[in-house]
Amino acid sequence: MTNTPSNQATSEPAHKYLYSYDVEGPSAPARVARIVGKNKEVLEIGAGPGALTSVLYEVGKHRVTALEIDPTAIEIVQKYCVDVIQADLNSESWPDVFNGKLFDAVIAADVLEHVNNPAQVLKGMVRLLNKDGAVVVSVPNVSHAAIGSLILDSNFRYGDWGLLDRTHIRFFGMKDIKKLLDAADLVAVHVEFVVKHPEETEFADIWQKIPPRSKNALLEHQHSMIYQFVVKAVPRTRANIKAV
Repeated sequence: MTNTPSNQATSEPAHKYLYSYDVEGPSAPARVARIVGKNKEVLEIGAGPGALTSVLYEVGKHRVTALEIDPTAIEIVQKYCVDVIQADLNSESWPDVFNGKLFDAVIAADVLEHVNNPAQVLKGMVRLLNKDGAVVVSVPNVSHAAIGSLILDSNFRYGDWGLLDRTHIRFFGMKDIKKLLDAADLVAVHVEFVVKHPEETEFADIWQKIPPRSKNALLEHQHSMIYQFVVKAVPRTRANIKAV
């Protein structure tokens, strides 16, 4: 999970991945929701307790099916869904649980970094698209300048959320995402960037410690302030697709 948890009071049961955000704002879940559009059959994999699901249901008016492994999260998210299925994305057979049902959009919002084989999961998502369907994913950027500052400080600091959520087991830069899409025979048709200066991240204290010349060098990288990538992709076989 990459988005900042909310400190606001909530009547929902406590869950580390339950957070709030401005649905019209620049965050990754808000961008994902806007990209998906309105009134569709949507599958959200790794839905968690419903931070995005609730917006898909209440704002997007989608018919949402969720896939989640955590029983506590399932208990919270189910009220926003037409169906919730418990399954493990690390099992190659997880797409089989849908018994041939296909979707207008299949979403993985800050999920691929948590699984053993992201390419396999992405291929499974493609199997669940209808003829006009699209995959929408958000992925944290490991080449953010804040990560560089950790390396320079010899302090690769994991936490409960953010770029180095301690449950992340895969890490991606722009080229890695392109390789993932290629492996699933997908073409990106829309890409957005969540931009944060290092001083706006969870590693602001480390960033402040490194010398100015090191900061300048890290910020020269073209993706240095991209916190997350948000990508809409469709199968390469589809006609009249303009890649980005």
